[in-house]
Amino acid sequence: LWGHGNEAFRAFSAWQGHYSHSNYVEILVNYGLLGFGFFFGPLIILILNVSKMLAQGRPEYRLVLLWMAFAAVAILASSLFVPSFYRKLMVVFLAYMFGIYHNVRDDYRSGRNNNAWAVRRPRM
Repeated sequence: LWGHGNEAFRAFSAWQGHYSHSNYVEILVNYGLLGFGFFFGPLIILILNVSKMLAQGRPEYRLVLLWMAFAAVAILASSLFVPSFYRKLMVVFLAYMFGIYHNVRDDYRSGRNNNAWAVRRPRM
């Protein structure tokens, strides 16, 4: 449930000093189920919320919503092969992606169309 602490996989594995090459295994061993939920839970929630917003069919947000869904799925898929939660760039990218998501979500809920992320068609 709690995990064994930071860098625990390196200390407890049969391959002393090596990491697991998987975010899933690394986070489960190091931080337990709570850490796993804190890291992957928001990504899964983001995918579910973006898919709901896509199903509602507002075409001006389609491009940015598809980008967010693709990025979240790509992070989940790449987590099988490389532990990226240690990388500062990953944290910055996740913060950027969730910032965009909250901006789009608020605009989407209010019904406004003044978001910089909305794709507008030129008037003729």
